[in-house]
Formats: sequence, C-alpha cells, structure tokens
Amino acid sequence: MRREKMIVTLVRHYKVDYIWKNSYSSEEYREALREYDQARVVAQKTELTRDYDVSIISSLPRTLETLSYLKPDSEYRRTSLIDEVPLAPHNDSAKSRTLGWLYFMARLQWRSNNARQPESWKQTKARANRFIDEFLTEEMNYLVIGHGLFLSVLGRALLNRGFKGKAIVHFRNGEQSTFISIPRAIQRAI
Repeated sequence: MRREKMIVTLVRHYKVDYIWKNSYSSEEYREALREYDQARVVAQKTELTRDYDVSIISSLPRTLETLSYLKPDSEYRRTSLIDEVPLAPHNDSAKSRTLGWLYFMARLQWRSNNARQPESWKQTKARANRFIDEFLTEEMNYLVIGHGLFLSVLGRALLNRGFKGKAIVHFRNGEQSTFISIPRAIQRAI
C-alpha cells in the first residue's frame, strides 16, 4: 500500500528469559552471551500504535518471538543488518569480573572503535545506514523489531536522514519509538 509519508516504528524485543550470574571469566562471559542470544523472551502486554505494511526483524530468535506476540501470524522480513551490536570480553582472563564491569568495558571499547570488539561504533553506524538504504525504500509504515543499542544508533541515523521523532538512548524491553519522514515531494521542493 503506497502512502504519502513513511512511518518507521522501532521496537526493542521483549525481556529475555535469561538469568545472568554476578561475575564471569572471559570465556564464561563469551558462553553466557551465546546462551543469551538463543534464549526465549517473556511475553509482555504491549500494543502497537498503528497498522504496519511491513514488519522487519533481526536474525536473532528473540525478535521473531516478540513479533509473534505483537502481531501473530504476521509476515515479516528478516535481516542481520539490525542484529544487536555484538559484544566480546574486553580481555582474555581467567579472573572473574562483575557483569557490569564486563559490559561497561566492552561497550567502551566499541564506542572507541577498539579492534577487540567484533564491531566498532563506526561500523555500527554504517550498518544502520545500510539498513535504511536497503529496507526503508518506499513510503510505507514499517515496524522494525530489534535490539536496544542498535536501535538507538538506528534512531539517530533516521534523524540524520531528516525523519522526525525521538531517539531513545536506552530502549526498555518492548519500548516503541516512531519516526516520520517528510514526504518525498516536499523534500524535492526544498
């Protein structure tokens, strides 16, 4: 269905049914991250604010499960372009560190484009822009179910592309943020 403007609603997946330990060695943390990526979500009561022409989810199972609660029997497109920003331990150590420390250090390395992390901040921004270029190509209503940190980067990328909306820095599980484009005819006239 062709529309006069594009609406993109970003939704963070539902809470993951996973119990983290308080501390991990580097190898234990790697394994916990793999387990978390395969864990199921806990159903939440969330309602969508509008109808959507296209639903797009990441390649991680928790987004498909979230979509099945939000829009049962919905057709969708799946892409790894909106997967969560991957994490890795900040060093290789058998010594246990607190979960908060491990997370903080990994995200600090990501933000400072440290090669120890699987993806840098610059690469994440490029991936967000590639997603916009490849998937948000028609003036339709899009529902995008993804992951907290990546969605915050994607929200800023949408604002940089002229969308109106509110970028959320720390998405809560099930939280939605909607962005509206300026119609293309108006963009061409400017």
